[in-house]
Amino acid sequence: MKNLLASKKIYTHTNIKTLMCCLTFLALMLTCMHAFAVDRLAGTETDLVDMINGTGKKYLYIGEFGAACLAWFQSRTVKAFFGVLALSVGANVILKMGGVI
Repeated sequence: MKNLLASKKIYTHTNIKTLMCCLTFLALMLTCMHAFAVDRLAGTETDLVDMINGTGKKYLYIGEFGAACLAWFQSRTVKAFFGVLALSVGANVILKMGGVI
């Protein structure tokens, strides 16, 4: 019987701890909603083609280079780096042939 009472006390303590964690998470989320940040893609349009032709092209190239670097770091071969770059150049060629860029 003593063991049963102890387990109920621990169970209640766990519930309070979980509730406090949920309330802390909720408070942080509500605080973060009011943070002011600069929109990095403010010059782009809502249309995907306009975004690729506008300032979004710069971020697309930065993302492709970042993906190539991550592939190189993970596989430790230069072949992976140039493979991802070749895929991104190929995608740019296809977009240019299609008249998107």
